[in-house]
Amino acid sequence: MPTQALRAAALLAILAASATTTAVAQNPLAGYTVHIAATHWLGERSYTAHHWFKPLRDGVLQGLVFKETVDGAPLIEVEWAIGQAVYDSLTPAERHEWHPLAPAVGAGRVRLPDLAPADEAKMLETVKTLYAQTINLAGIDGALPAGLRKVLLATHMAPGER
Repeated sequence: MPTQALRAAALLAILAASATTTAVAQNPLAGYTVHIAATHWLGERSYTAHHWFKPLRDGVLQGLVFKETVDGAPLIEVEWAIGQAVYDSLTPAERHEWHPLAPAVGAGRVRLPDLAPADEAKMLETVKTLYAQTINLAGIDGALPAGLRKVLLATHMAPGER
């Protein structure tokens, strides 16, 4: 059975290959090619969040998050996902800001809707080894940003899992 580090490396390799093969023009959005749909919570309110991820560097992914998949949907969140080695390098205070994705994957709240079921299952084995930090920019309903004092951290963890 592959180690967590190997699974994380496999996800990064898949993301890097996807970014290389699908980029049409050089622009900052070209590498965001892996679509993950997951349940997020802001307080007690849940919603489906559609992420498009790209690798930033070894062990670090970044995702743009939308509530819908339609053209022109507003960006509501930015999410970072990190592997175990990066997480382990953080201070205890920094780790407090990250949540594990394993509970959400285990509960079936994370999907890769663009993949065949067998490929999705393989990717979810890696996703469940990651930790995430999600910064909500404009609430759930696409409101205007309310300023830095109102920026919230969204989570993949249900209220009883925190």
